[in-house]
Amino acid sequence: MIGESRDHRNKEEKGNIITAAKCQILFEQEELTMVQYLIETAKCGFPDTPWHAVWHANQILQECTGDANASVGKNWTHHFLQQHQKQLLLFWSTTLTTVHGGALNKASVDHWYKLLQEIIDKYKIDPDMIFAMDETCCFLDKCTHKTHHMGAAGQHQQMALRNENRETCTLIPIICADGKVYGPAVIFKG
Repeated sequence: MIGESRDHRNKEEKGNIITAAKCQILFEQEELTMVQYLIETAKCGFPDTPWHAVWHANQILQECTGDANASVGKNWTHHFLQQHQKQLLLFWSTTLTTVHGGALNKASVDHWYKLLQEIIDKYKIDPDMIFAMDETCCFLDKCTHKTHHMGAAGQHQQMALRNENRETCTLIPIICADGKVYGPAVIFKG
């Protein structure tokens, strides 16, 4: 009886493996290639959205099956990410502008002002001879919404370069240390 129950369990396990294999849309090698592709594109700053990953999976499936209408199911992304959760995660993207803005903190600003004061004291510079001028790039159509992207598991955030309108103008604010503020110069693309 024990031998019969073992045989029954083995047949049941083999049946489950065969059923799971039939449900698998992409073959194992194709899925691993897809995982590597998603990790590499994310490292380059162009992480795929779930929608775009489905598009790629459909392209692979159509090529393998020869069926131009073949497509993965509506829950494929969820199952794919669950299957490869040690390698891939879903992130809310963070723009590079946000990361750069995080570098402006109290310690950095205090250090900069300390260095500036040392130069002023060393060369005995009058306040009416000190001007602050900075060139700032301003995007005329800046995208501020976040989107889901796929990237390698184990990282804290995922940067995403977006296909945005790249029209810019340059702002140059000018402020004197004696308190005078001058209107900014605005330079548009010629």
